[in-house]
Amino acid sequence: MRLSIPRLYALLIVSISTVCGQAAAQGSPSGADDANAPRALPPLKAPPVGSANFNSAVDTISPLTANEILDLRKRVDSARRAAATHPGVPPKPVISTITVDLSPGSTPPIVRVSNQGAAVSFIDITGAPWDILDVNNLAKRSFEVKQPVKEVPTITITAMGDYVEGNVAIFLKGLSIPVMVRMVAGQRETDYRLDLRIPQRGPNAIDPIAGTPSINLPANYLQTLLDGIDTPNAKSIRVENAPPGTRAWMVGGNVVLRTTHFLNNPAYQATIAAADGTRVYEMAATPVATLSENGSLRNIYFDLE
Repeated sequence: MRLSIPRLYALLIVSISTVCGQAAAQGSPSGADDANAPRALPPLKAPPVGSANFNSAVDTISPLTANEILDLRKRVDSARRAAATHPGVPPKPVISTITVDLSPGSTPPIVRVSNQGAAVSFIDITGAPWDILDVNNLAKRSFEVKQPVKEVPTITITAMGDYVEGNVAIFLKGLSIPVMVRMVAGQRETDYRLDLRIPQRGPNAIDPIAGTPSINLPANYLQTLLDGIDTPNAKSIRVENAPPGTRAWMVGGNVVLRTTHFLNNPAYQATIAAADGTRVYEMAATPVATLSENGSLRNIYFDLE
């Protein structure tokens, strides 16, 4: 049987394809293409909580626990409180008045100072302020002395140590000699405010309402009663129709009156005043006295029985 040329070409192509396919199947193992294909990387895992890197980061950001921080703050607070606490008994604050004796041989007034400071004011025998011209601190390494307001005769003193001493000289207007004040620290009492009374009439002296009595240095009990401290020889008596804050005592047969008002009647034998206007009058025993209050007169009555 004779084949045509086109059919012969077709059979030849089919034969070649079959042979090539069998050869390829015998020379290559199964799945070789899948093995050589690129694969995806596995996902990254987070480090466990207890890992070294995690613990190092926590120690760097917050090296202390919450309880340790609270304990540390308590210790710091206790240390600060201990450093600010006075090692002994804290000094007792006192407000008082002293009459300065300027005569030769007398002892200069003493102001007890602590690191909390003290204020010293100057008044005359009538209780009026006495102007300050100058202040000379003779112990600048131990005390700080200032006059905060030039128009006010008050100086402030602050101790620079616990047990220091020194002097300060105050020059008052119209007074030919300076007033020397001894400054002492480390005492059981500290003067928060000390009024120094000069036993003379100063440049701002208050004129008396009725006459000028003979005034000498006041008795010690007058100064004590002016400071509001009862004395053993003073018997408190009741006062009727008196302004607030008025008190009276019987001392040695005389009446001692403590008030912020002027005594108009009867005539007094002695008187002293504080810087705030409080006055103490000593007079003969009487059942009634008259005070001047804001331009008007007020009778007060003493219970002498």
